[in-house]
Amino acid sequence: MDLGLPGKRALVTGSTAGIGAAIVRSLASDARGRRAADIGLVILSGASKWFELVPNQVAVVPDIWHDVLCGRVEKREEPVKIKCFECDALIEADDADAIVDAFVIHGQESHTWSYPTEAIRNYARNYADAIGRLTGSKERLSEIADVRVRPVTKDCIDDWLRFFDHDAFAGNPDWASCYCLEPHMPPTSELPERAWRERRASVAERLRVGTTFGYLAYVGGRPAGWVNASLRSEYGLYQHVDANGPEPTTVVGVSCFVIAPPFRRHGIASALLDRVIADASARGAAWVEAYPHNRPEESAAGHFRGPRSLYDARGFEPIRVRDRDTVMRLPVTPARLSSHGG
Repeated sequence: MDLGLPGKRALVTGSTAGIGAAIVRSLASDARGRRAADIGLVILSGASKWFELVPNQVAVVPDIWHDVLCGRVEKREEPVKIKCFECDALIEADDADAIVDAFVIHGQESHTWSYPTEAIRNYARNYADAIGRLTGSKERLSEIADVRVRPVTKDCIDDWLRFFDHDAFAGNPDWASCYCLEPHMPPTSELPERAWRERRASVAERLRVGTTFGYLAYVGGRPAGWVNASLRSEYGLYQHVDANGPEPTTVVGVSCFVIAPPFRRHGIASALLDRVIADASARGAAWVEAYPHNRPEESAAGHFRGPRSLYDARGFEPIRVRDRDTVMRLPVTPARLSSHGG
């Protein structure tokens, strides 16, 4: 079972359900070939639960965990910390379960939230789990290799999952539960925050059946950026932005960009958008539409709809200015028919 994590291999030979414990057999090799050495019962807690080791299957674990499991270093439990989305207070607890309860108490004592308790608990759990899941680099590269863009088809959904699991929001655990579900299924007052595993599974299935469509940008063979370019008819958030305009099934809507930190400000969003435009006619669309924020947040993540300048430079015209965003549209002609390969 390859979990997409860098490191060594370990064979899980047994487990204790419910408490995150596993008996792990470290796989090593010597001159005579592969051998196995029992290393005993390992208690996995906090962020390490993400590895979800399954009995009698081979799993990939990070180097540090392999060293811990093999007894080369002493595992030291670090407290779990999450930041309040309203007051920026840092809440701390011993493990991921305790942090959820601590965050609920913080909300009761410091705020007058009307959010459902389930949503508050989901936020805390999502944040805590993301801290252990986001293993990608947070440092921008000064130079990158050539960018290759390809549509997310069934054979590369695993690439998409690894990108969102580990790299897309490195350094930003507050956003790491999104998995680009929001434009399709906007938050509701009854459930403003869904569990990240639910979002992940939902969008993966949408990609498999085609109700979500988008592109990954690859640099050096690894995913570096994503754009959601589904038909507007598939967006709960944008389906009715122009009641008197084109039929939603004829409009490709550019709803979200996500660029991993090392690859930001290297033209990846431009490459993704250019591919969206080039392919739109072949997908049966007559228009490409965008929804840049009028007053984006002053952060790298604030332009996740794409900056207005990105669309102005390609001839998008403003159709409707709304409180939060501007609907912009570009006609697609047969001359823009895609000549790209998959």
